[in-house]
Amino acid sequence: MISSSPTRRDSLLFVYGTLRPFAAIEMAKWLQGAAQYLGPATTSGRLYDLGAYPGMRAACGRRERVVGDVYRVSNPRVFRVLDRYETKFVRERCVVKLGRSSRRRAWVYRYRYGVAGRTRIPSGDYFFVQRNRAS
Repeated sequence: MISSSPTRRDSLLFVYGTLRPFAAIEMAKWLQGAAQYLGPATTSGRLYDLGAYPGMRAACGRRERVVGDVYRVSNPRVFRVLDRYETKFVRERCVVKLGRSSRRRAWVYRYRYGVAGRTRIPSGDYFFVQRNRAS
């Protein structure tokens, strides 16, 4: 079981899909009010299109990156709510590149199931998938 008691060093959350600030869903709006937005970031990984949302898996190569955003979470309740919401994902630690050079440890929700037959998002950026669907 993952502890929902963040400390100063583990209170960052990296989001890469429907929880990003541009997403027009209720949980993304809730997160914006419940946590402090710090800015865009990247982390090592592969992103897959799962239909209504993306799923992140471990990178196979050194240059594979996922684009997202980082929030500072000061209330442990936020993680408890998100852990219940993200039922197909597991919360794990990752290293994010925030800004030009700052590397920080953060939580991320990785997709827990297989991705065989799913379309990989080569750019690693779900924003472009959403923008192209709206066009």
